[in-house]
Amino acid sequence: MNKYGQFGKAAIEATRIFPQTGSPGSAWEMAIRKFTDSIHSREKGCPRSTFLGLCEKGLVKGVDEAPAGTYTSSPDNAPRAARAVRLLRKNPGWASKTPVQLWAEVMNDMGIDSPPGYDSQMHVVLTLWHAGMIADPE
Repeated sequence: MNKYGQFGKAAIEATRIFPQTGSPGSAWEMAIRKFTDSIHSREKGCPRSTFLGLCEKGLVKGVDEAPAGTYTSSPDNAPRAARAVRLLRKNPGWASKTPVQLWAEVMNDMGIDSPPGYDSQMHVVLTLWHAGMIADPE
């Protein structure tokens, strides 16, 4: 079972069902419904945008061949997720940290002294990382 909760589970499931949908957004919508009945959780933008941002950047195995395009309108979550992946590649020891600790390191690395509120983004990143679903850089 995924220790990072419903959003991490949804990221794994969305990656698994992506070939059936052909759309990272549709795959996320289908996946999150499997793990929560909460409308608030289903509509939570940050974990969704984090997953979609990773997909946009070709960083999710199995979704890295998705058609080029913009999957999220979030100007913040995709760069933060990509930064987290870079930090994990640079120092794999960060994978043993909590999502909140990784979030703080991402914000620090981006030069943001007073980080905005953590909102489950790193659950998605860490789950995909631990599952071996982060694509290798080209």
